[in-house]
Amino acid sequence: LKKTHHKIKDIENYKINRPQSMQIDLRGMRLESALLELEQFLDNALISGLNYVNVLHGKGTGVLMKGVSEFLKNQTYVKTFKFADEDCGGSGITEVEFK
Repeated sequence: LKKTHHKIKDIENYKINRPQSMQIDLRGMRLESALLELEQFLDNALISGLNYVNVLHGKGTGVLMKGVSEFLKNQTYVKTFKFADEDCGGSGITEVEFK
């Protein structure tokens, strides 16, 4: 077995795309595209050291709401998730807390 050594120089060149906001807006997107965007957003949020984020999926037909919920249930790095309080968007926003 060969050991591979990563040089610090290589790691320094890796760029982290920090989220512009603690919230992502998925409204109007198709589920598959929305989940890809969500996954990338959550990865970047975790790498950036955020403790929580908001996912704006809207209420609409409920497809995004249900899809986001199912996706989050299967993520080991998610501690909790719940709908926002009514005065903060209610069931149109899911609040996600990381472990």
